[in-house]
Amino acid sequence: MVVVGIPNSSLLQARKVLGKLPVCTHKKMMADEHCDVLILGAGAAGIGAARRLLEKKNDGVANNLKVIVLEARNRVGGRAWTSDELQCGLELDHGGKWIHGSTSQNPRNPMTELAERYQIPTTAGNNDNPTENITRVVLSTRGSGETMQSVVPKREAETASRLLYKQLCQLGQDSLIAPLMHSLPVETSYKDCLIEIANREMPGKSFAEWLEARARSTLIAAGNPNEKGSLVAETIALLRLHVYDWLESYEGCRLDQCSLLYTESDGTILPGSDADVAGGYGKLVQTLATSVPIDIRCGHRVVSIDRTSSLEHHNGNPQGGVVVCTEEDGSNSKKRFVARLGCIVALPLGVLQPSVDNPLVRDPVFIPPLPESLLGAVDRLAMCLMNKIEVLFPSRWWPDGIGSLTIASENGNASNDFPLDDMPWSHWIVEDDDPSLLVCYATGVFAERIETMSNEDVEREGVEALRHAFLDNEQGGSSNGTHITSIPDPVRTHVTKWRSDPFARGSWTFFKAGTRGMKDVRAFQKFNSEQGGVEKLYFAGEHTCDGSVAGLDIGTVHGAYLSGRLAAEELLIKNGANMEQTIVDRNSDDAACLREDT
Repeated sequence: MVVVGIPNSSLLQARKVLGKLPVCTHKKMMADEHCDVLILGAGAAGIGAARRLLEKKNDGVANNLKVIVLEARNRVGGRAWTSDELQCGLELDHGGKWIHGSTSQNPRNPMTELAERYQIPTTAGNNDNPTENITRVVLSTRGSGETMQSVVPKREAETASRLLYKQLCQLGQDSLIAPLMHSLPVETSYKDCLIEIANREMPGKSFAEWLEARARSTLIAAGNPNEKGSLVAETIALLRLHVYDWLESYEGCRLDQCSLLYTESDGTILPGSDADVAGGYGKLVQTLATSVPIDIRCGHRVVSIDRTSSLEHHNGNPQGGVVVCTEEDGSNSKKRFVARLGCIVALPLGVLQPSVDNPLVRDPVFIPPLPESLLGAVDRLAMCLMNKIEVLFPSRWWPDGIGSLTIASENGNASNDFPLDDMPWSHWIVEDDDPSLLVCYATGVFAERIETMSNEDVEREGVEALRHAFLDNEQGGSSNGTHITSIPDPVRTHVTKWRSDPFARGSWTFFKAGTRGMKDVRAFQKFNSEQGGVEKLYFAGEHTCDGSVAGLDIGTVHGAYLSGRLAAEELLIKNGANMEQTIVDRNSDDAACLREDT
C-alpha cells in the first residue's frame, strides 16, 4: 500500500494515516536473499525477461547472472492459463487463447517462432478444417404474454445493421462520430458521443427512440421502403451483435468507458491471421518457463519495492540495490530479496493501480513513490474485462462441422434508454465435439454481471439463452432452420472471474475515456530508458507495449513477452560496465553469508 501524495521519506506519517504498513521491518523476518536481478511476475513478460537475462552473450559466454522470479500464484503464465477445470480430459485456455498476427513474416511473431522451436503445433495458416457458424436473432413477441422468437437473420436487416455500425462506431466517410472526435472533451466515451449525436438530431427524445428512427431511415436508404417494425427490431439486434463483435469484444470494454479519441486511432498489431496453440497458450508459456533454468519462486506476493538504497547507490553508496519484500502464500511470513543490478516489474496494470475499495491505497508499495508522470499513466489507463463461461454437455447437440454459435438479441439486459449497453450470450465457440464443449465469451457490462453471479445462475441463464436461440420449433410451425430438437442440461460449468482475481484485476489494457492514448503507454518505456538505470527499476507487460518496436503490441501475449525481453535488454545495457564487478561482489557476499550460517 502507498498513500498518494505522501512525501517520499514519510513512512511514519503514512502509518499514522493507514495504520501499520506491510513493509519489511518485522524482527522475525527471514534472512535477506541476495541476487543480481529480481523479476516480479511469472507471466509472459516476466518469463521473457528471465530468458533474455539468462541467454549467452554474443561471444557465447553465459551472463552468469543470479536471477530470481517472484510469482504470487502457485503456477506460471499469469493471464495465459490453461487447465482442465471441467474434468473432462481436455485443457482449455481460460485467458489468452490466440497468437494474434501469427502469420506475420516481417517481423515474425515471437510466439509463433517459439512454438516452432519447441515443436508445439499451432493453427497458423492452417485452413484444412474450415467450420461454419450458426447465427440466430432472438426477438420479443409482445401480446397477451411476451415470448421469445428465434429467426434467421434477414439480408435486409444484416445490410442495414452493418451500415448503421459504420455510422455509429467507425471513422470512415459515413461516420457520425468522426466529425465530433476533436470537438468533444478528451474524457468523452463512445456512449457520450452517441448520446450527443442523438440529442442534436432529435432533441427531447431518448437515445432508444433516436436509434429506432435511425435504423428505420437506414433500412429505407438501403432499399427497403416498406420496412416493418420487426425488421427495425432485427436491425437493432444485429447492430448490438456488431458492437459486441467488432468493438466491445475486441477492446474488451463497455461503450461508456471506451475512449472516443484513442480507441480506433491508437495501438498496433502484427498483421496476419490468429492461431490456436496445441495444448493451450498457457502451456506454451509454461514451456518457455521450464525449458531454461529459471529460478521461479511461486507463492510470493510482493508487498513492497524499496528503491531507497538504489538511489543512494547512484549518489555514491556502492551497496545500493532494490529491496523487495514478499508475503508467502497469504501467511504473515515475510521475506526480503535484494537485487543488486535491478528489478523488473512485470505485474499486470490492474495490480499497479489503486485499490477499488480505497483509491488512496496502492498494493504493492513503491518506496519512494513512483514519479507522478508514471503514476498518472498507470491511473488513466484501464483494465478491460473478458470472462469465459465454459460448459461441458453430455453429448453434442449442435450440427456437425459447426465452429461457433452466435446470438443477436433485441435488448438483453440493456437499459431501455440505451439499448447498446449489455449484449449477453452473444458468442459461443465450439471447443470440441467430443467431449462436447462450448465456451461463451463475455465482455463489457455482461462480463461484470457474471462476476457477481453464482456458477449455478450463470449456467442456468446461459442454457436458457441457447434454448431460446437454437431450439427449432418445427412442430409448432415456426421453424428457425437449426433442426435442433433438444439441448440437454450441462454436466459441469466453469466460469472465469478475472476482475475478482487479486493477481490480475482484469483481462488486458484498453484506452479508457480520459486517457492520453499511446502517450500514457510510452511513459513506461520512457521511464525504463531515462530513469531505469538510476532507480534500478524497469517495467514490462502488455500495458507497456507502445509499438515502438514491431510486435510490441498492447493487449497481447506476444507483446508482453517482447516487453520483458526489452526491459531485460535495457537493464543489461545500463549495467554493462559494472556487471562483472557486481557479480564478483555478489559471490563474495554469498560466501560471507555461508560462513556466518555455518
